[in-house]
Order: sequence, then C-alpha cells, then structure tokens
Amino acid sequence: MSKEQLCFSVPFKCRNNYTFLVDTSSLKDEKDLISADGNGKWLWDGRTYCYYEVHCLEGDIQAKYLQKKVHAITTYTLKRTYWRAETVSGAWFRRVVTKLEHLSLQFPVAILQYFFENGEEEELKLAPHGNRKDDSQPYFRTASSAMRDMSERSKLQKPKKVEHDMWKEQEGMAWVENTCEVPRNRQQIYDVKRRNVATSHCAIDGVTSGSEVYDIIAIFNEHQRRKNKGFIRDHPHNIQASSPGNEECGRNWEPQVAFVPWSSTDPCKER
Repeated sequence: MSKEQLCFSVPFKCRNNYTFLVDTSSLKDEKDLISADGNGKWLWDGRTYCYYEVHCLEGDIQAKYLQKKVHAITTYTLKRTYWRAETVSGAWFRRVVTKLEHLSLQFPVAILQYFFENGEEEELKLAPHGNRKDDSQPYFRTASSAMRDMSERSKLQKPKKVEHDMWKEQEGMAWVENTCEVPRNRQQIYDVKRRNVATSHCAIDGVTSGSEVYDIIAIFNEHQRRKNKGFIRDHPHNIQASSPGNEECGRNWEPQVAFVPWSSTDPCKER
C-alpha cells in the first residue's frame, strides 16, 4: 500500500458513494474519524465482528474465515461499525468504518465507506440541531480533538482569545479546510468553559474533589435533595470531636474536628 492511496485527514462533507483508506495515526484524535466529517449527526446502527485465521507463507497471505473467535496468535478480528445520517430529506445515507485488530492491537488504517441505501446518489439535506427551534440550519458536529483543545485552552484563556487563536492556527476563515476543527462560535467555548467549572467539583478555599471535606460536603448536598432525609449514615469518613482538658475550656473554645478512615465500628450503626 502506497502513501498515495491513504488519507491523512478525515474526508470533509463527502456525500457520495465513496470509500477511503484513512491513516488513523495521523489524526489528532481517533474519534475525529466519526466526528469531523461535516455530515451532521449520525445515528449508531450496530456493529459486527468477523474472525479470520491468517497465515503468511513466503510472502503470500492466506486468510480463512472462522465461525467464531479462536484465541490464537493467528486470529485477526475485522470490526465494522455502522451509522445512518439523520436527514430531513428522507435519503438513507450510511457510513461504515472497518478496522482490523490483532491481539488487542488495532491497525493504524481504517476503511471509511459512504453510500446511499438505494445506490443512487441524491441531494442530502441534514437535520438541524435537536435544540434549535428558530430555523432549519443544518447541524455540524465539532471534532473531538477541537473540543478537547477548547477545553484545555479555556482553563487558562478567555473564550475570545481561544476562538481567535484556534482560527489563526487554521490560517483563518478563508483557508480553513475543515470547519469541524475550529469552534462553531464563541458561545460554544463559553459552554465548554462552564462544563469545566461544573466538573471541577469544588475547588474553592482549598476544598478539592477527593478530599475528606469535599466528600462530606458532597454527601450533605445529596442528602438535602432527598425527600425522606433522616440521619446521614453513609458518610465515608468518621467524624470525631476532641475537646481539650478542663483547664483549657473557656468561652472561646471551638471543637477540633479530626477525620479518621471509615470502619465497621460506626457508632450510629451500633445504636
């Protein structure tokens, strides 16, 4: 196989009966293979597996189809994943991605197929975004690598600069080859930044996810949302209060709270 036969990027807006060989190792993110083709939303339509016993004798490759998987060094798995484009034109446009695996290792070349169900090419009208109500503008999914890039940049930069830098790296609007690899608009970056804040849990005043204080706050918040509250019995840490001696007791004394690992000797349960 020569390099002239390979695609080193995802084909953009292919709406024909075409087949491509894509070098997945050259992609920024392997998920871009199914998220950056400019064909809107795809509906997952199943997956199949075929197994082959492969031998290479004096440069001649021989493959034998297996009825079921055999755990052997000569067994190769051909995995096909199917999608159907969500359209409003009624056309059944499909996509198939075929990958070859051997001993849990995946070959860095994928077969990417686009075809119409009836074999005849026709105009494809993509469906709008599910949340869009004001017009019927087609929905174009943003590449997984671009979403990850936006997420990392927005942690340190303002959305305006993130948008500017990502478009600049693609040589601007006049030269960008794949609009799925840049932010759809600035609002998308704000949304990504908002999700970052939501998933970072609590990072205020030194209280971070995974700490003892955060775990208790999270359980308390969950307890507040319950209709039948009762006592909190499922805390991951046992809270014990230690008081100073009588000679140290005074009007300004505050209990010292210590966190010890959870044990089966929960005083609440012993009662």
